[in-house]
Amino acid sequence: MAFPSGSVDVTGSSGAGVIGSDVTIVTTGGVGGGSIVGDKDDEGNQSAPHDDVDDAVHHDLDDTPDIDASDPTPTTSDDPVSSAVAPVAISTAESVYAFFQQRADARGKPRYSTMQKCTAAIRQLAYGTASDAMEEYLQMSTTVAREALHIFCECIPQLYHKKYLRKPTQSDVQKIHEVHHQRHGFPGMLGSLDCMHWEWEACPVAWQGQFHRGDHDGPTVILEAAASFNLWIWHAFFGTPGANNDIAVINASPIFDRLTDGISPDISFSTNDANYEYGYYLVDGIYPEWATLVHSFTCLTDEKRQYFKKKHESARKDIERAFGVLKKRWSIIRQPARFLQMDKLRNIMYTCIILYNMILEDSGTAVCQGEYNDEPEPICTLNKDEKLANLLKTRKRETNFCLRSDLVEHLWSNKQGDGEDND
Repeated sequence: MAFPSGSVDVTGSSGAGVIGSDVTIVTTGGVGGGSIVGDKDDEGNQSAPHDDVDDAVHHDLDDTPDIDASDPTPTTSDDPVSSAVAPVAISTAESVYAFFQQRADARGKPRYSTMQKCTAAIRQLAYGTASDAMEEYLQMSTTVAREALHIFCECIPQLYHKKYLRKPTQSDVQKIHEVHHQRHGFPGMLGSLDCMHWEWEACPVAWQGQFHRGDHDGPTVILEAAASFNLWIWHAFFGTPGANNDIAVINASPIFDRLTDGISPDISFSTNDANYEYGYYLVDGIYPEWATLVHSFTCLTDEKRQYFKKKHESARKDIERAFGVLKKRWSIIRQPARFLQMDKLRNIMYTCIILYNMILEDSGTAVCQGEYNDEPEPICTLNKDEKLANLLKTRKRETNFCLRSDLVEHLWSNKQGDGEDND
């Protein structure tokens, strides 16, 4: 479908290119037959002009809450992409991908603009709408809208994964340790780790056995993620069939590959007069007892363990909150997936996470605000035996027992020293 002459401007209340439900399409020229005319009252007087296309999609922006940089929980307003994030992503996509560049059709008429294509993609991500919904909203065919979504989801991970899905650097690790120790009382904590299931409605019949588990209504695909206190997602691993449990996912996950390869930054710490080589993630009870994972107690024999369980459960809410905000902001992953190809599902999930982290950084709540050095990943020089030795160190049960005991004593001594519970 060729786009008629005219231009489309998508702006928000600040006029800075906000893309979301709170947008206004302003047309100059005849777009899809929309006329800029006024209505006549009973006496035949002409009212103020308006656009009959715009009336169907215009929403008031006055009630949109402002982002408070001091609040660690990002806003979940109807505006899915902030005014600073959207122009950056759109302009970069336009400069790299020819699909997003406005071109002329065979008649010499201008086709869909970059803003229109990116708006169609982001609306499908944010609201989970079908591709044919863009026919009325942007006068865009279903095929073009669907193609815009998939190319946009290929573009964002390729351009931004090095920054917004990066592994923590040395400076990142130090700040993460400080924030978690100050907020939760856990020294050496890297974040919280858990899994989330995304229902796959279009799963092929031949694959449903490995993607369906009894506690879910249908086939699902698993996302493993690790988040810090400010809900920044530092690790994402998506694509494991839903029939697996969290143990199978972490065994296939690359989250500890850098530790095994010996190229990880220094994440050592001290607690209760004991030194530990690796930081750790807080997990629930199903995970194995590794040196890099800490879960709570099932048998609460004294007040120390009860207090540890309380602090552990409080800190583990970070990843649950991150999953909740991610689903709230991008409805496409809250609804069953309608696509057949796994690579398209993977691109959509990583795109949502990258844009989610971009919004966190723009809101000023990121732990490592604006700090990123595009340095090449160190090259592993270890042989197989050395890698195996590192792998066994990360999975040593004795270290897990000692670490958890030292954390219990550390939290209890801090409680006694403060004289109150800060939760």
